[in-house]
Amino acid sequence: MAANEKVTLNSRLSRTVVTKLSTMKIARLSHLSAILFCIYLIHSVAAEKCPSENCMTSSDKCLETSDKVCENPGDSCCSVLKSEYASLCHQFGGLCRSDFCGPKLRRRANDCADNEVCCVLV
Repeated sequence: MAANEKVTLNSRLSRTVVTKLSTMKIARLSHLSAILFCIYLIHSVAAEKCPSENCMTSSDKCLETSDKVCENPGDSCCSVLKSEYASLCHQFGGLCRSDFCGPKLRRRANDCADNEVCCVLV
């Protein structure tokens, strides 16, 4: 009977050791997952997002590019678009204004009201 007790005791001990090892592995994986998630959050928050209207599939449409991140990987964030690709007033570096704006500073923009003109800020 002592031999049976010894086998039972050994099997209990080995189960306990396996359970502790499994728990330690799970805890390490949980910590690793938490660290990776934190790195992802820091990266996604730290990376400044590019306005979607400034994300272009080709950097050929940009006069200047930015380090901001576009939603679609591979797109370029244009800080200044070539005028033939710009359609919104802020893409020209301007504001929609109803007061006087010199003719050389005016741009055609889709987002200005009927009584406003897109005036490039100097």
